[in-house]
Amino acid sequence: MADQRPGATEPEPDDELASAEHRSDPPQPPDANADALEVSDRLRSRIRVLERAGTRQPFRHRIALIGAAELDGRRHASQRSGAWPLLVAVYARGAPHWLDPIAALAPLRDTMYGHGAPPGADRGLVWVLTRLARAGISPAAFATHVILPRMGADADWRLWRSRHVWVLGAIAELLIGLRAGPPWDGERLGTSQVLSDVALCKYVGRPLCRLSGARMNEQEAQLRAWAGAWASFTFTSPALLDFLRRTVLPCLYRLSGRIDPEQLAPIGTALAGLERSLGRRLSAMSPAAAASFLASAGLSDDFDRRMERRAADGTGAWALARELRAYAELAEILSAMDAGPALLGHAAALGARLDEMTSSGYTLIEAPVPMQTLVHAHADAAELGRVFQPA
Repeated sequence: MADQRPGATEPEPDDELASAEHRSDPPQPPDANADALEVSDRLRSRIRVLERAGTRQPFRHRIALIGAAELDGRRHASQRSGAWPLLVAVYARGAPHWLDPIAALAPLRDTMYGHGAPPGADRGLVWVLTRLARAGISPAAFATHVILPRMGADADWRLWRSRHVWVLGAIAELLIGLRAGPPWDGERLGTSQVLSDVALCKYVGRPLCRLSGARMNEQEAQLRAWAGAWASFTFTSPALLDFLRRTVLPCLYRLSGRIDPEQLAPIGTALAGLERSLGRRLSAMSPAAAASFLASAGLSDDFDRRMERRAADGTGAWALARELRAYAELAEILSAMDAGPALLGHAAALGARLDEMTSSGYTLIEAPVPMQTLVHAHADAAELGRVFQPA
């Protein structure tokens, strides 16, 4: 049975990691792909032109897209989804790891047609995917990590354009800007096996995917700061990248839509700071030592419990965002100490363990007006008076 706790999710697939399947298909005769399809002569001849120019994307990962282009060719222009421009972009910029974007959108297309939507109701989504493909970003990765998490539960296709397309386009533009420069302009991140464009959709785009249009408009400066933090990485330490993938990023995925760019930007800045400190420590470790550290530095394993506890005490996702930022800052401080990295996992677990179950033997301070005299000192003045009212 699936986990039904608030915030619980299935484990994230590591689809950003390059594998043997991400090698190009064996060379094929120029017309082999086009001749194998049952499409109109007009479309077949147009595809032959594209194939003669060459593409790195395996043929099997564009069959559904070619089928969508064939259907568009039979429809009036007002009812077309725009599959042909997307197909042209996939042929021109496709990479061996690119999957079929129309197949990736299948859950939404099933919803669309199951609720009586006319052909072309997904035109806005296909338009966004085309812009990404032209910039060298896998449109299937964007569909998987940004579109589906945002729209998967929305069956009202009539409102898709007003609710989602503009926001998705804004996220796409942010990713396109990052893709144009280092460290995101290569096929892999640094010396790792992480595919840059898939990671861009997942690491940078996924935490933004459920933002409202109002938040996108109101917090443009914070969005730029979030993007700037990711642009400042060099990814010279594959071990640090593994650390981020296994500890912090899964937490950000689960907080998508619950926190704003105002909270995301400081977290991104704190994570970028780890590269200069913890990244160097991890790079100096033996593979066995680095693996041991990653196994014990956990934060995401008990994150569902943290979300439940914060929902119960009324502090919510805002407090979780502060915990994530504090965790990154603590990791930077501990990395400067000889035994610091070994303590990080214990520090991460401390907050989750001090809950009602493990501290029931203690008397709790009454809120918002405590019975006792309470002196609260904190570096952030905004924290004072948030839970307990000052006398």
